Amino acid sequence: MVKPPKLLLIGWDAADWATINPLLEAGELPHLQQLMDGGAHGPLSTLSPVLSPMLWATIGTGQLADRHGIHGFTTVDSKTGLPRPYGSTDRTARAFWNIASNRGLKSHVVNWFCSHPPEPVNGIALSDLVSAAVRTQNQQTLPPNCVHPQSYAKHLQDWIFSGSEIDSEFIRLFVPKFDEIDQSKKHRLTTLANVLAESITVHNATTWIAENEEWDVLASYYPFIDHVGHAFMHYHPPQQEFVGDFEYRMYNDVVNSAYRFSDLMLGRLMALAGPEANIVLVSDHGFYNDHRRVKPSDSNRLILDRDHSQFGIFVASGPAFKAGSNPIGANLLDIAPTILNALNLPAGRDMPGRPLLEVMNMPSPIPPIDSWEQEPGNFFECERDQTLDQNESKALLDNFVRMGYVDPAAAKGGPHTQSLIDVNNYNLARVYASSDRHDQALDLFIDIVERNPLRLDMALSATESYLALGLLDESRELLQMMGAIFSNSPRVLFFQGLIEMYDKRYAEALECFTKLEEMKSAEPALFVYAGQCALRLRDLEKAATFFELARIKLVENPAGILGLAEIQFRTGQYNEASRLAFTALNMQSANVAAHLMLGKALAHQGKPDEAIIAFEQVLAMKPMQFTAHRYLNRLHQKKGSPSKAEYHESVIENAQFWRQELKHKRQDLRKKFKAKRKELESESDEPTEAPTEAFTNRQAKHQRSKAQPSVIVSGMPRSGTSLVMQMLDAAGLEILTDAERPADQDNPKGYLEYKPITQLATRSELLDQMDGKAVKVISGLLVYLKFEVPAKVIYIKRDTQEIADSQNKMVIRLTGKAPEVDRERYLKVLNKHANWSLNFLKETPTLEPLFIEYRELIETPAEILKQIAAFLELSNEQLDAMRACIDPSLYRNRH
Repeated sequence: MVKPPKLLLIGWDAADWATINPLLEAGELPHLQQLMDGGAHGPLSTLSPVLSPMLWATIGTGQLADRHGIHGFTTVDSKTGLPRPYGSTDRTARAFWNIASNRGLKSHVVNWFCSHPPEPVNGIALSDLVSAAVRTQNQQTLPPNCVHPQSYAKHLQDWIFSGSEIDSEFIRLFVPKFDEIDQSKKHRLTTLANVLAESITVHNATTWIAENEEWDVLASYYPFIDHVGHAFMHYHPPQQEFVGDFEYRMYNDVVNSAYRFSDLMLGRLMALAGPEANIVLVSDHGFYNDHRRVKPSDSNRLILDRDHSQFGIFVASGPAFKAGSNPIGANLLDIAPTILNALNLPAGRDMPGRPLLEVMNMPSPIPPIDSWEQEPGNFFECERDQTLDQNESKALLDNFVRMGYVDPAAAKGGPHTQSLIDVNNYNLARVYASSDRHDQALDLFIDIVERNPLRLDMALSATESYLALGLLDESRELLQMMGAIFSNSPRVLFFQGLIEMYDKRYAEALECFTKLEEMKSAEPALFVYAGQCALRLRDLEKAATFFELARIKLVENPAGILGLAEIQFRTGQYNEASRLAFTALNMQSANVAAHLMLGKALAHQGKPDEAIIAFEQVLAMKPMQFTAHRYLNRLHQKKGSPSKAEYHESVIENAQFWRQELKHKRQDLRKKFKAKRKELESESDEPTEAPTEAFTNRQAKHQRSKAQPSVIVSGMPRSGTSLVMQMLDAAGLEILTDAERPADQDNPKGYLEYKPITQLATRSELLDQMDGKAVKVISGLLVYLKFEVPAKVIYIKRDTQEIADSQNKMVIRLTGKAPEVDRERYLKVLNKHANWSLNFLKETPTLEPLFIEYRELIETPAEILKQIAAFLELSNEQLDAMRACIDPSLYRNRH
């Protein structure tokens, strides 16, 4: 084998483009930008469930959890019956470092999830026990067997960095005003110091190996961004209603600083790897940084990581990768095959993923072998009967308990051990369900649900699998049971609508989904299903509305896009339908519905060859998709390929047989599951304790103002807010102003501001002073407007170039010189802020906005004034008074 270029794989747990992109635009991640510029980058779709130990095992092996054997954070030891963390001896599939070691490549792996005890690789393996001990301050319990070979244990003392060694100036880079924090009551800074120490420890080991050892493969896992996200993402801008003003002011930049620090470490790794190395940077999932964030809750972590988004990051640069390329529909299963091909090694046919050839400098993949699991030879693996000693197990288990991943009671073993088994089986069942193996999923779900009657999430997952198998009676029965416990749960109502939809009662289903929309607490997916119901009812206009909402609410899911594609297809807009199908495939390359829509649209565009390829992709994933067979039958007839047409015709003719087979399978499953439930019901075991949905969704209410302003006037500085305040003053509304800022040549008629409002971020009592008054609040302070009932907001929109010109002239008048800013970048910032302000106002239920255009207010005021008058219920006399305030000669920065 020709020796390949060195390959460096870096894992940034939970890294997300949504947080990264603004930092890239600001030039704050130069090393990541350099890596992207020299290679490929794009989104990387995660898998279900979104749990890091399972996902990083998939990244390493290219297999789903039912093949690689890691089903959660902890398992029950078969010898002792006690809980212990999953480790390398539990993994049942070979990782790429085992394969590389087998082929003679010098391979090192640092801190990979579930890597203790360290595997005897052809290189150095440092287990995740080291970083866990640093993070939980248990270095004193660190055993000698956490590194392979043992001779490298002498370097541990040099690699390990303690949280106590993090000095105050280092912390200040993340929390500039930490001096104001009473650390006797809050321990967040200690948490930050410990995860920083963990990251430095991982980095010390990785850079030492890169600098001092021969290597062909070096894989290192950095959990820093994920830990910081769980501890501090709820403080990230914009401020959430459940975050206090003081905490927000203290911690709002911690997440961004974590990325900046990670970028510095990346730069060092890139320098050590050198320009001839292949460097791959991935994350296992993303982290919501917007309105989808949830309030921190210990119980939430035990049920589901709802704050994890569906897309992580993929960046790859080096001789194996094309500069300027982008992956198409990549997911975690594709990473191991891609790495193996970059090392001139074949993937296994039993690996569900594929090498990402669209970003690689090779015309075709290296021919695969059947399976690496069947290959003979030494793969440098641990002995399966090797177990953790008591100290090793406790260090890792304590870490998971502190992070909220493991119930403290279950971690002690005894009668609570069953809950750990149930959680792992639940995770495995979701793997089966997400890969369309619902019968296997239900084999596990039925047991779990019987033992956990208060786990609504488990019951609803089972309901989904019942529906997927067409077992409507079983799904109704289970949901009725859940409805008796959670009578007011929106999620129960959502599934009621779903069952009606599967039962082809589309009007009834749509009624359920409409109620959910009105409740403002709906599952985002309801808009997809509501759109599908409207399609079935032939209401294309309503369907389009729902699918457009789905595209907005489910940004990371192509379902809304495919719904819009279906509407375009039905109205004969085949080009647009195919464009939308391509967009969906760029998000999820293995999406059957997207390939089917693409094939249909291409067929109607008169592109038979391309359509055939799309339909064959459908059948590769779903062999009994009869729509694809019908199209292929007609297309091959037209192309003069009778034998191929006959094959698809024979499948169609046998459709009734397959439907009967499905019916019989359904009956068999129904009998099987009924017998299983009866058997479980006869058992006397007490149900496993679990938090109710009401408990897990409980959120401390942020203190809100009961006072109510008559209206808030908002917009960016120099957008026309002063003019609108003058108009409201002339109309006789009471104005909140201190008159401290006098009129000047920039604003000859006055500003009508109240200076203390600039302190709104830290002085929530200012909200009470607004009672019954009109007040100006610039757009940057909108997040601090918290009222019990919706407050009216007049928001002035103005061309950002005009705003920039007006601001520049004001700065020149006040300082005597032009501001030293990059205008193009500044305009981007203004546009971004303008877009954020509009979205914030639209999505905040306690703010009722009226948007007006400044240019229209000046040039054609009649219609705008009518809108304001109707919005505020003003009289004609007040309307005339407002009109008299408008002076077109003061519109001096027209663009």
